[in-house]
Amino acid sequence: MPHNPHMMKTLPLAVAALALFFAACAGPEYLGRPMQQERYMTSAPDSSRKITLSKAMFFYDSDVEISQGLYLPDGDYTMCGYDTEYEYFESTYMLERRKIHDMQVRDQWLFKGGIAFAKNPANPVQAAAYVSGSEPGQKGLTWALGSSFFKKQNKEWKKNF
Repeated sequence: MPHNPHMMKTLPLAVAALALFFAACAGPEYLGRPMQQERYMTSAPDSSRKITLSKAMFFYDSDVEISQGLYLPDGDYTMCGYDTEYEYFESTYMLERRKIHDMQVRDQWLFKGGIAFAKNPANPVQAAAYVSGSEPGQKGLTWALGSSFFKKQNKEWKKNF
């Protein structure tokens, strides 16, 4: 093989760029964090107020060592109620949580729920996935949706109100 000094200088850059590309493809789509917070909402269905996910969204708790994940299905999430801090938008489909170990799903469960949006911009959790409880109006915030969720607004989801 002939010695090409230009090729020897650009080869490490090409390999690094290729490694970054494959790491991005294999990595999680979005980050978030699991949480637990029980809430009680007042029922106030309003089918004119919706959140629409144009494609399903996946959230993981880390971009290094994933231990938990959340799946939000695409479709309309319709307002079903509110409390002092949040408005609740329910999915017509089941959401899914996963426990992950060594990149293998160890446990998973489906649940009825949706997305809660903070009313106050000063709230530290602006949006969260929630699970519907067994009592009427009972909600459990289960996953804080961080800034990566809001960066996808008007690209992969939108507010219809």
